[in-house]
Amino acid sequence: DHRTVRAIAVAARAQAVPPLDEYTGGAVGPVAPPPTLRWMADLVPADDPHAVDDFSQSMVFALPVDGAVDVAAVVGAVVAHHPMLTAALHPTDGDERWQLVAGAGDPDDVVVHVADPVTTTALAEAISRAHGDLLTDLDPSRGRVVGAAHVPVTDGPDRLVLAVHHIA
Repeated sequence: DHRTVRAIAVAARAQAVPPLDEYTGGAVGPVAPPPTLRWMADLVPADDPHAVDDFSQSMVFALPVDGAVDVAAVVGAVVAHHPMLTAALHPTDGDERWQLVAGAGDPDDVVVHVADPVTTTALAEAISRAHGDLLTDLDPSRGRVVGAAHVPVTDGPDRLVLAVHHIA
């Protein structure tokens, strides 16, 4: 029984499991559509496939105060390593409205926007504005399903705003 993160980490190191073999062809290619995608298809008019481009989850992270994090490099490395973070929705003529294809986008298409520096009193508005801009960048038809913004804060820790489309 491991009740802390530290205890879980110690146990994980002590009871290491060998990595699983990779699927043939890697983790890229067509993926069975999850229930969320089917639900989204029911909501979108046939003449407006981009109606769900901004259907996403978002999170705001406080960055280390020392500023030693290269935000663009970290976000880029994570996106490049996980094919679902460049998944694309391609229209089909079959029973399913879209085909979900992992790794169809280009990890280099993810741009980390850098906002103007703000104070903590203006932070909420800056985060809201950055988040809105990120949502307009999402384009699942092109495999652009991650949006990121670095919000520098002059009197506190900087923030990273992430938006990830639900297909990821």
